[in-house]
Amino acid sequence: RVLCAHRLPSLASRLHELDISIQLLSARWFLCLWASVLPQPALLRAWDCLFTLGPCTAMPLALACLHVVEISVLAATDVGQALTGAKEALLSVEGGALVRTALLRAGEVSAVELAAWRLAGRQCVTAELGTLDALRTLNDLQRASQLPLSQLAHLARLARPPAAAAVPAHGADPGWLGLSYDVPAFRRATRHILPGWEVGSAFVRRLFAVFCADDCGRDATG
Repeated sequence: RVLCAHRLPSLASRLHELDISIQLLSARWFLCLWASVLPQPALLRAWDCLFTLGPCTAMPLALACLHVVEISVLAATDVGQALTGAKEALLSVEGGALVRTALLRAGEVSAVELAAWRLAGRQCVTAELGTLDALRTLNDLQRASQLPLSQLAHLARLARPPAAAAVPAHGADPGWLGLSYDVPAFRRATRHILPGWEVGSAFVRRLFAVFCADDCGRDATG
């Protein structure tokens, strides 16, 4: 996506207008090293580049393929037409032209750049997984407590240690679920928001274990 936006802005803009992700367009290229998307003569030339020059050549080859499909995608009026046009353009590409585009026109992608993009991608995936884990914890908490999200967020704000990050007022960002609590603070907050509850009950301890899964082994006994 970054390479496409920098090197082929018109194509990137058109893909955005058609609501086509670069992953949808190019995932098969990398999964099978172009084996199912290029004609055999072009495929063999692409593999020559990959096995001779190394993994860093994969990005210039991908950029070359984007150059090949650009005209078809720009002329498309919907997603199906764009994807079909891109597939047909690649199936008719000539191997020498593809390699020349990759090595001379697409521009070099260094190993340092590739490593930086991999690191950024890994961090992005890790952040997304953290958000999904927090959402699962939040769903568990809602099922256990039968409280709406707004009250859960308020409970989190009351139980939060003074130095901890603030809980969003709207409660939409589940990142606050990953921060630490202790049982006494959780009980005080529960008493404040739900004065009718018996905060010393086993249910509150179970609720704490759900709410603070990372700390339950250390603090669940209160």
